[in-house]
Amino acid sequence: MIRLTIQAALGALAALLLGLSALAAEQRVPQSHATIQRAVDQAAAGDVIVIADGTYMENVTIENKSRLTIRARNEGRVTVQSRFASAVFEVKNSSEIVFDGLIISSGTEIAQDGSGQVPVGNGGVLVEDSNTITFDTGTLSNNLGPGLLLDNATDVTLVDCLIRANQQTNTFIRDGETVDDETTKGHGIEATGRSSFTLDGVTVEGNQGSGIFLTNEAQGTVTEESRIRNNLGSGVKLEDRATASLVDVTIETTRADSGEEGDPGDGVRAEMDSRVVLKDVTVQNNAGAGLYLNRGTALVSGSTVTGNAANGFTVENQSTLEVSDGTEVSDNSGFGLRVLNAT
Repeated sequence: MIRLTIQAALGALAALLLGLSALAAEQRVPQSHATIQRAVDQAAAGDVIVIADGTYMENVTIENKSRLTIRARNEGRVTVQSRFASAVFEVKNSSEIVFDGLIISSGTEIAQDGSGQVPVGNGGVLVEDSNTITFDTGTLSNNLGPGLLLDNATDVTLVDCLIRANQQTNTFIRDGETVDDETTKGHGIEATGRSSFTLDGVTVEGNQGSGIFLTNEAQGTVTEESRIRNNLGSGVKLEDRATASLVDVTIETTRADSGEEGDPGDGVRAEMDSRVVLKDVTVQNNAGAGLYLNRGTALVSGSTVTGNAANGFTVENQSTLEVSDGTEVSDNSGFGLRVLNAT
């Protein structure tokens, strides 16, 4: 009787392990699947899609998926480029998705007039109505539109990533034809619709829009020596009740946007009932103010605001600024602090 019980238990355990192995599998591209999209379509919860070195011209949709990892076999040697005027990856109604070691960028097409190659795409990665999305040691670069667009996406984490040179555009190639549209900024990261994200050791640089743009109650945390530099308009911009916490971050060399309604190159800009916390942050050598508030709130501690081409702090229109000991404001071209109708 005892022997039968043990045998039954071992049989049940073996069946369980077999079931788990069936649930978690490695899907290989292109060995097992010709395209990344086919691997995604066939993947079950817990699967890992491993992509061999190379460049893949695809627009990939991940919808209604959970516990899925998409990994470069060798970090930084897999590039995925868009073929059509949509994001390279679209993640919708999904959870626990991991991108590991990929380079994501817009592709090119032959222009309709035959003049040569022109970019095609509409952002690097769109995450919509999804949660617990992770980007690990990846690059989102040279996309038309934002490198990463979050819309009602929560618990998004980027670790040791590079987000650079994403481009502003008002022209897309759709079905071989040139289509003019309203201008889309090439923000490094754009978060809207109560999205939330964390950046850990991330560099956001050289984008044709704000390095990070938060709106519509989005929430962001940027930390662990992240660097936001040489972006167009604002280093970090918040509006419409957005919030951000910046800890141990450098924001520098933001360029003024001379376009219509463009921002003047502030390091951090908070408007429309937004709130930002700066702790141990360096804001330096930006084309505008180090920190600009217009109906915004900021708490600043242990930070350095220096060498900016306008004021160190500009505080306007019922804004609130609280600065604690240990903050240095020096060598800015304007005032250290300029206050208009604010506290």
